[in-house]
Amino acid sequence: MKAISILKTTTATLGAIIATNFITQEAKAVTLTFDDISANVSTPLKKYSDLNWSNLYVYNASKHSNSGYNNGAVSQKNIVFNLSEGTSSIRSAKRFDFNKTYLSAAWNNDLNILVEGFFNDNLKYSKTVTVNPYQPQQFNFNFLGINKLTFKSFGGTNAGLGQSGKMFVMDNFVYNETKMVSNKLSQSVPEPVSTLGIAAMGIIGVITGAKRITD
Repeated sequence: MKAISILKTTTATLGAIIATNFITQEAKAVTLTFDDISANVSTPLKKYSDLNWSNLYVYNASKHSNSGYNNGAVSQKNIVFNLSEGTSSIRSAKRFDFNKTYLSAAWNNDLNILVEGFFNDNLKYSKTVTVNPYQPQQFNFNFLGINKLTFKSFGGTNAGLGQSGKMFVMDNFVYNETKMVSNKLSQSVPEPVSTLGIAAMGIIGVITGAKRITD
């Protein structure tokens, strides 16, 4: 019985070692408020927080109070919006997790926003949300291990705020860089026997010992 108990303990330890080398470790989440950018007028985002932004602009929302720009601001004062009605994108050379963000419409009621997450241009996630220009809504996406994120706004009706359009507003973008642990144990240690091998030999030894005890 003692040998069986040791065997179970050693097996569990080996399982933990193996699991550690296959899991995805997440860095601390980062919240982008865009308030550190000087944007009295609309300013195009290019490279920001190690992400590459396309067709997305930073704007001081207080400059346009009677609109979804100002209403969509969560952390004063800046928001991000799409200047034209084309697809907007956020790219990275590394994998990242898109956790959540606040979205609203600039002008239209019931504006739809198609949000898609890709890895190496292969679609992994797709979600459509509906927003209005009166208040921001927080949406949880949990798009994990992607390197491209796209936004496409469409539809909606004139909300009577003086203008109409399919532009969306975004604030407090939350993401974290995904850190992948290699599924192979580190080769930087020069010993000929890896940690995994040592653990495996330990189990073999316990099994052999258990056999001798039970013989």
